[in-house]
Amino acid sequence: MVWVSALQIMLDEGKDHDWFASTRIVILAIIALIGFISFLIWELTERNPVVDLKVFRHRGFTTSMVTLSLEFGAFFGITVLTPLWLQIYMGYTATMGVLAVFLAPLIATLATKIDPRPLVFAGVLWLGLWTLFRSQADMSMTFSQISLPMLFQGIGMPLFFVPLTGISLGCVLEREMDSAAGLMNFIRTLSGAFATSMVNTSWENQTRYVHAELAGLTDRGSIATHAMLNNGMNIDEVRGSIEWMLQGQSVMVATNHIFMAIAAIFAVAALVIWFAPKPKRVSISSVH
Repeated sequence: MVWVSALQIMLDEGKDHDWFASTRIVILAIIALIGFISFLIWELTERNPVVDLKVFRHRGFTTSMVTLSLEFGAFFGITVLTPLWLQIYMGYTATMGVLAVFLAPLIATLATKIDPRPLVFAGVLWLGLWTLFRSQADMSMTFSQISLPMLFQGIGMPLFFVPLTGISLGCVLEREMDSAAGLMNFIRTLSGAFATSMVNTSWENQTRYVHAELAGLTDRGSIATHAMLNNGMNIDEVRGSIEWMLQGQSVMVATNHIFMAIAAIFAVAALVIWFAPKPKRVSISSVH
């Protein structure tokens, strides 16, 4: 509880305190590190551990958790970034993939009848390809051009998550099911926390960098400035209008760059699942 709490607070407040430039964040990081090491020593040496870390000896479970952390972190990253971009700079609200709700039962049944690894690979790759497609966005996009890719991208979630759950829980012993399920939920939550902090920080840093690069290239000949002045705008209104357009374009470029990076993470996650052995069993109960 101590190290997880310290880590969570560090991730939540890191960006606001300029990360390790802040004594508060450094102290939280030290507490989290010491707590984590103590947690590992305790749980690995205790006869009846609260959290059975020995489940990581199963290659299928460990590989599944690596895939899960990469994929869920990447997906959570675009889930956090999309509404920020849409609501602040595009005037829209985020539309999630409702198709996933209808596909989940079908995929759960399919995962028990065939090797689930190709399903995981296809699901994660599907998410990555749609993220790469969305990295070509621009400020002139219509609502349908924004929402439809998000709608179809959601298909990848059950295609990935349902069979991956079956693989991870199918690789452990029956008595280890509870520990494996608990660790899976914890890793998923922790990946989302890391992704939120990293995406928010990277997005702001990238936006500032792009803004600085574009500022020196914007309206060099003052053509736009003169045109707006001739249309009755005063100089403050002209500067405000140009700054808003510059900020919008900077955010757009930064968003596309982040999406490209996330698409690469999806690609890596899709490949990692092949390091897992073909599961000998995938119980219907674990998938559902």
